[in-house]
Amino acid sequence: MSLHHAASRFALAVQEEDPQKTYKALSQITASCIACHAQFKLR
Repeated sequence: MSLHHAASRFALAVQEEDPQKTYKALSQITASCIACHAQFKLR
C-alpha cells in the first residue's frame, strides 16, 4: 500500500505546482518500488 499512498501524495504535489514537494513525492515512489523489489530479489 505504500506505493499507492506515495502516488497519491505525488499527484497532490503536482497539482500544487511545488517542484520541491513534487520531487520529494517522486523520491518516495521510487523508494517504495526499490523496497518492494528488494524483498522479492532472486538470489
